Amino acid sequence: MHKILDRCVGDITSLCREKAYS
Repeated sequence: MHKILDRCVGDITSLCREKAYS
């Protein structure tokens, strides 16, 4: 799941963080 967060960090960390955590 680290890759998803890293990849989202470039876009919307707020939105990606919720999706990755969910």
